[in-house]
Amino acid sequence: MERDTDVSRERRQRKRRDRVIATIAALGVLAAVTYKLVWPWSSLRTDLIFLGIILVGIVAAARLKNGS
Repeated sequence: MERDTDVSRERRQRKRRDRVIATIAALGVLAAVTYKLVWPWSSLRTDLIFLGIILVGIVAAARLKNGS
């Protein structure tokens, strides 16, 4: 009985982790789209912030795809 509980708990934890990674990846995509819209009027600091968020989103998407 305890083994089933551990497996169930692990599945829930993996599902929660995947949901968090997917949310971060979606925010990265949203940041990329927003960046394309505001790019002509942005400063260097804004550019670096957007690019950092986009990079985190790409890494999160790659991690989600690989299943790690």
